[in-house]
Amino acid sequence: MFSVDLATIRRMTDADIPNLKSFVDQTLVSDYFYESSYSLVNRPPIVIAAHQGKVIGAARVYHNSLHPYWVDIGVAVAEEFRRQGLGRKLHEAALQARPLQQHHLGVEGDYDFGNEAAEGFLKSLGYQLRLDCHCFELSLEGFNVSHELVPPSQLTSNSFKITSFKDLFLTPTKQQEVFDFLVSRYTEEHFWSPPHPKDHPEWQKVISNKGILPELSFALLANGQVVGATAAGVTGDDTLDMI
Repeated sequence: MFSVDLATIRRMTDADIPNLKSFVDQTLVSDYFYESSYSLVNRPPIVIAAHQGKVIGAARVYHNSLHPYWVDIGVAVAEEFRRQGLGRKLHEAALQARPLQQHHLGVEGDYDFGNEAAEGFLKSLGYQLRLDCHCFELSLEGFNVSHELVPPSQLTSNSFKITSFKDLFLTPTKQQEVFDFLVSRYTEEHFWSPPHPKDHPEWQKVISNKGILPELSFALLANGQVVGATAAGVTGDDTLDMI
């Protein structure tokens, strides 16, 4: 019987990348750790569990610039090595490799609905499980970036208009209005705590061009008031995140 003590848990090195890719391909339906994890630039720390020259588990923490008060964590263990305490050790090692910062309120992640093993594992670590938002991904394979990623037509009617954050941010009061609108929508979807995130400086940094890309973000105005928005920004793992 396998003992967790037989596994070596350590930070991934460049030499481990091929083995990590093989582990991800065999263990996960999709690339849970994303291709950017394998790059040499801005790579978040990845912790692996190695046994007999193979990667049998991996975990990482990344800081998402569009969700500044939480960090996201991913933990994966090869099926034959589960229920031995390895996931718990990887979880702990990942948070040690990239500790929470003073402004962080907690740790979050996701799992496939109906995965009872994952649910039990997360509950054993103290996580509270809830459905708070729906996530989706767009594969760029065959995606015509030059055609699709263009500013929307300037819809105008008697009361509606689409305009970019870049233009809105020229007026401080409009920038604050965009900020208040995005935070109000975020709190509604994520059961936000504390109750007034707009008072926190990390959210201000996101809106102040540290996370959101104004040139790829747009607001819907009704009679001059912000009533809708699509905000784009680069997350901690160098992927484009859209709200």
